[in-house]
Amino acid sequence: MDRSPPPRTKPPRTKPPSTKRIDVEALRGVAVALVIAEHALGTPAGGWLGVDVFFVLSGFVITRSLLAEHVRTGRIDLVGFAVRRIRRLLPAALVVVVVTVSVAAALWFRPRFVSVLGDALAALVGTMNWHLVRQDADYFTETAASPLRHFWSLAVEEQFYAVWPVLLLAVLAVCGRRRARLVPVVVAALTAVGTVVAVGAGPVTDSAYFQTWARAWELLLGATVATLPTVATLPTVATLPTVATRSTVTAHPTPRALPTAVTVGLGSVGAGGVIIGVLLAPVSPFPTVPVVVGTALVLVAGDLQLRLPAVRWLVRPVVALGRVSYSAYLWHWPLLVFAAVVAPGAMGTAAAVTVTLVLATLSTRYVEEPLGPDVPSGTGHDTDSASDGSHWWSRRSWSHCRSPR
Repeated sequence: MDRSPPPRTKPPRTKPPSTKRIDVEALRGVAVALVIAEHALGTPAGGWLGVDVFFVLSGFVITRSLLAEHVRTGRIDLVGFAVRRIRRLLPAALVVVVVTVSVAAALWFRPRFVSVLGDALAALVGTMNWHLVRQDADYFTETAASPLRHFWSLAVEEQFYAVWPVLLLAVLAVCGRRRARLVPVVVAALTAVGTVVAVGAGPVTDSAYFQTWARAWELLLGATVATLPTVATLPTVATLPTVATRSTVTAHPTPRALPTAVTVGLGSVGAGGVIIGVLLAPVSPFPTVPVVVGTALVLVAGDLQLRLPAVRWLVRPVVALGRVSYSAYLWHWPLLVFAAVVAPGAMGTAAAVTVTLVLATLSTRYVEEPLGPDVPSGTGHDTDSASDGSHWWSRRSWSHCRSPR
């Protein structure tokens, strides 16, 4: 009789429940769809406000990522953060810039080609917005726009990344573990200062449209939302079906969840604010306000409702677009500019949008993902995945840090 023990069988692998923020990807999808639609079709007239959605997401996501690092290590590695940003943003941007300059060399005479070369340099070093301000460019009336003009919004974000980690580290150090719950108050105060500066700059018209200080309050509002304990306590509802996405923020389940009625109300009001801001942009002196505040409210509401079976299939296309939003944003504008030269009209525009989606998918798969950072940290435009900072304000999270004397 064979008395050998039975062969061991490995237990079936089960994927951990998803805790990815679907709302972040969905908002990215909405933002890039608005921008592309306005550039390609001229409608909705407020489609340009999609970049303001991106700004809020950038402040939110990058702050959560930095807080997560502070929770894990008790510090924020500024050099490591900068390296991750370069690895995440530069490869796809470099490909788009090189292709754009090459096509411009084939299409245009020397004066305009030389101008595009200057734009390319500004785009790669993160100063495109100030490059346009120096040229006194007007976003709303410019007729012969640069195929790299859209890099202005990425420049604003990159300038924010250069300053915000240092400021946040200083805020965390000043507040310390004993006063950690004051951090949202301090960040909110910075947001208020940024708002006053933006109001002082006046409506976002002519060259003021591109200025960093006219946009800082939007990024800071996203950062404020990221520091709110109520956002950190939103449930992930891990047992509910989820949409497979690469998102930037996770949230851990906790009994201190906002009531469902509150999350539904906040999400509905926020979505309504975005819609109203976009539709009323032609007649509103400050159309960014409802869009920016609405985006922040959607983030506060979380993605609980988006994970419900009745909703998840409806948002899947928007989430899919959000997944490739960074590359889609990079490719769409030069393709539309070149299409207007080579094949003006509806057919050329349709071809440019189609090629944008194809190149965005390929660029995400073969440029962004392979060359991106191993330990990512996300922004509004890109689709990195980052650890969660949802419990940074808990004293337990500061246990490995020295108490201030």
